[in-house]
Amino acid sequence: MPTGKGRGQYWATVQGQWKLLASKDLAQARLYDTARDYKEENDLAKAEPEVAAKLLQSLKD
Repeated sequence: MPTGKGRGQYWATVQGQWKLLASKDLAQARLYDTARDYKEENDLAKAEPEVAAKLLQSLKD
């Protein structure tokens, strides 16, 4: 997934402490715990697959 300013388009959703960034086609996603990682440096999508799936589904709805 592209990173940095102006490098591609993505979707984002926030629910409580969780923030999900997903590629425009929803094929790739990154999950952050903004309460513990305010700089969004640690992608938790693999460590928290249920949370990632729930937020990804909210983008699809």
